[in-house]
Amino acid sequence: MDKDNFIKTELSKNVSLIISAVENLKRSQLICDKLWKTKNEFDFEELNQFEALCSRFARLSDIYTQKLLKPVFILLKEDVTLFLDRVNMGEKIGFITNSEDIKRIRTLRNNIAHDYLMDDYKEIFEKVLILSPILVQEIDKIVDFLIIRQFIDSK
Repeated sequence: MDKDNFIKTELSKNVSLIISAVENLKRSQLICDKLWKTKNEFDFEELNQFEALCSRFARLSDIYTQKLLKPVFILLKEDVTLFLDRVNMGEKIGFITNSEDIKRIRTLRNNIAHDYLMDDYKEIFEKVLILSPILVQEIDKIVDFLIIRQFIDSK
C-alpha cells in the first residue's frame, strides 16, 4: 500500500471516530444548553455535565486538527506544517469556513487542556456552548470535502 492509500485508509477510520465523537458532543450540548438557560449556579452533578462537555469538545477539536487537518494537507501535497498556516490555507481552499473560528476553538481547547481560567469556569462553559456547534459545522464541511475529493468514501 502506498503512502496516499495508507493516509486515506486512516482518514476513513478517523472520520468514523469523529462522527461518533460529534454525536457525544451534541448530546452533552443539549443537556448543558438547558442547564445554562435555566440556572446561574450549578450543583456537583451539573458541573460534571459541563466538564464532560468541555472534555468532549477538547477531544473532538484534537481529532479534527490532528487526524483530519494534517492528513488533508499531505494528500493535497501542500507543505504546510504550522497550525495557523493550515487553517488559513484551509479557508482559502474552501474546507474551512472561517479560520478565526478554528483559532478560537484551538485556544479554548488549550485553555481546557491546561486548566487556564478554571477560576472563571462559567466563561469557559459559555465559550464551549458557543463554539461547539461551529466545530461540528467545520467537521461536516471537511468531511464533505474529503468525500468530494475522493479521499474517503461517503459517510
